[in-house]
Amino acid sequence: NKKMRAAKGKEVAELKGEQRYVDACKIVKGLEPKFGNFVLKAAEIPTAATQAKATEAEADPAKKAKEKKEAKQKESAGLRHAETKALEDLKKKIIERKSLLKQQGMSGGQKNKD
Repeated sequence: NKKMRAAKGKEVAELKGEQRYVDACKIVKGLEPKFGNFVLKAAEIPTAATQAKATEAEADPAKKAKEKKEAKQKESAGLRHAETKALEDLKKKIIERKSLLKQQGMSGGQKNKD
């Protein structure tokens, strides 16, 4: 198995060293290809119409993402007032109970068990 894995590693290293692979990685990252592979035609000069389309396309996903965030915030706005009040009351009762048990001489672990 070790020999087969080493052979595969060598194949991968050879492929990563090829010019086509390097250019493909550059293109995926949005950079110019180093060796000129995968270039279909000369670079076009962007016109006002193509720039307007590009800005609209970029703005739409941003708007959608912002709307989704706002919707999620509304959904998970936290606890309702009644729930918060109930939790605060429960917290006060627990504190009172622990102070009473402390006066009786119970240790921290015994209070928590109670």
